[in-house]
Amino acid sequence: MHILFTILKKYATTLALILLVSNVFAQKTKPTDKDGDNTDVEQRMEQITEQTENENIDFNTLLDNMKFYAQHPINLNNTNYQELQDFGLLTDIQINNLLKHITSNGKLIIIQELQTIDGYDLQTIRKIVPYVYVDNNLNNNHATLKQLLTKGDHVLFVRTQTAVPLEKGFTPATDSQMQASPNSRYLGDRFKNYARYRYTYGNNFSFGITAEKDAGEQFFKGSQKQGFDFYSTHLAVRNMGKIKSMVLGDFQAQFGQGLTFSSGLAFGKTADVLAVKRNYLGARPYTSVNENIFMRGAVINVEVIKNIQVTAFVSTKKIDASTNNTDTTILNVEDIQASALQISGFHRTPNELNGRGAIRENIVGGNINYQQRTTKIGVTAALVNYSNEIVKTNKIYNQFEAQGKNLATMGVEYSQIFRNLNLFGETSRSGNGGLATINGAIIALDPRVNASIIYRNYGRNYQAPYSNAFRENTKVGNEKGLYFGLNIKPINTLALSIYYDRIEYPWLRYQISAPSSGYDFFSQANFIPNKKTSMYLRYRNRSYEKNSSIANDDIDIVTNVNQSNYRFEISYTVSPSLKMKNRVEAVTYKLGAGEKNEIGYLAFHDITYKQLSSPFSGSFRYAIFDAPSYYVRMYSFETNVLYAYSIPSLYGRGVRTYATLRYAVNRKIDIWLRAAATIYNDRTVVGSGLTQTQGNSKTDLTVQVRFRL
Repeated sequence: MHILFTILKKYATTLALILLVSNVFAQKTKPTDKDGDNTDVEQRMEQITEQTENENIDFNTLLDNMKFYAQHPINLNNTNYQELQDFGLLTDIQINNLLKHITSNGKLIIIQELQTIDGYDLQTIRKIVPYVYVDNNLNNNHATLKQLLTKGDHVLFVRTQTAVPLEKGFTPATDSQMQASPNSRYLGDRFKNYARYRYTYGNNFSFGITAEKDAGEQFFKGSQKQGFDFYSTHLAVRNMGKIKSMVLGDFQAQFGQGLTFSSGLAFGKTADVLAVKRNYLGARPYTSVNENIFMRGAVINVEVIKNIQVTAFVSTKKIDASTNNTDTTILNVEDIQASALQISGFHRTPNELNGRGAIRENIVGGNINYQQRTTKIGVTAALVNYSNEIVKTNKIYNQFEAQGKNLATMGVEYSQIFRNLNLFGETSRSGNGGLATINGAIIALDPRVNASIIYRNYGRNYQAPYSNAFRENTKVGNEKGLYFGLNIKPINTLALSIYYDRIEYPWLRYQISAPSSGYDFFSQANFIPNKKTSMYLRYRNRSYEKNSSIANDDIDIVTNVNQSNYRFEISYTVSPSLKMKNRVEAVTYKLGAGEKNEIGYLAFHDITYKQLSSPFSGSFRYAIFDAPSYYVRMYSFETNVLYAYSIPSLYGRGVRTYATLRYAVNRKIDIWLRAAATIYNDRTVVGSGLTQTQGNSKTDLTVQVRFRL
């Protein structure tokens, strides 16, 4: 509690300012206060985290998109192909069938009419209902400049986080200790601070500023005299005559299947086996806090003639990198070489600060495409230039990875719908001659049976730093694969999802000293017996190869790894204001012939309370886990404060619990409090290095305030 009061005291001035400003703008119209059902999105985020083995992925942009449509739902009678693609929860076949139905039969009368359209079963409708509505009073999409600037919604967030007990990096050290080991402590305080202001007018105009300081980074002193460690801003417009979209400042851009150029995060293999196709998103504002994987400059998308759009973008920013600038024999700055790009965004110690903004990244590119409702063809090209040479360490496995100052890519994309068949793909070539291709199909075999298939072949020498296509590997390159997915709905209350992905790696990889292969099998049964209850049963089995832990005369032996996941989850509504969820999960891990054979368990119970007549709402979780090592870790999405997320990996033996409380002070101000603790019963020290804490537990505390005008 002392820490919580410290946080409140630290930000008392900010809270007071917010309360004061709220009275000034008390007459403004309140935006829709609707969060939507993110269950499907949360499952996808969990699987991405499991797939990449990275719990620090920045999902803010994806969450931002879903929150936007929850608060600004789409009028299905007044929408278009591009908006429904941007929405992201419908396939191209479903979008085409909806628009064709409206063209042939007139505007929808009620939302239930969706059931008469091919591809729209009860589960699909239930998934999209929080984000859409039906209204015959069509809105005018062409707003005046005065409306854009005065009739929109203002939202301000202020958030701070910390952890107890104190991590080793924050503990006091003597001057002599710091001189002897300057990287043994963090330079800044223990608080992670976040602030965000955004003004939006529907989907037509957006202006925003985001700022963040990580725990351990300095704040208005030392290396951070400008305050926050990271600032991001944007000004964006959409649907302004011939200008379909334009962003000045920080932005993301994604074209085709993400093979040639895609700077944003995208879903890969998930329980939604039909969501394997990447939809053209063009450019959108960047509102997240990853300090390296975004673009800074300008992008514009213009419809030059009917059905033909041209996008051009330019970006320049400094990025973090590991360099050899400690070599005193180097006299020319341009001779400094970078061995690796750093994407953590941490600048807490002198060593981390040495790599901050070490090199400049310049990007120029564009896309031209022809698109009408069933056909799309496009060409994308991009050139990434670094101010200094990228030189990888001399290892056999990475000799085909991107190096040098200039990396160019160019690719061709296509998408074609033939009734209930959608063919799509992209083929790309990098500047060094490397080739990559991805081709797929989504097929509606029957009103209750849908299938997807993807073949990809990414050359080992394909080099595209902003490629983010469908894959198993950590980067696009050195991979061949054939994916087949099937979605079956035998009855309205039951849906079966299955996929099988066969993968080959023609060249060596990190910790794999030979060409290798593997597979990924996934199955899930979703059962919704009534409006109050939903459940699913999942089984996933992955097999891949890695170097054995058994030494053999300095010769690496490649052995097989087999990992299986079993999960059952049920959600049910106790009353209109009270919902509960339970999950039990097990993971097995087998390495080679008896080298390692482990099993881990997880079980949790969730309670969510939300009553419209009460200013209070909240959630609570109690979880127990028993996972002997990191090999059998488990991930679970946790409820957090608005526009934040948590997907921790749980291993060891112990309890994970959290509570989140929201209090609506008035129509303009919301306050969130969150405490999340992990208590272990198999250790007396948590973490390692500078994040190490004494004792068997660690607690994260968060306070957030949202102010709306």
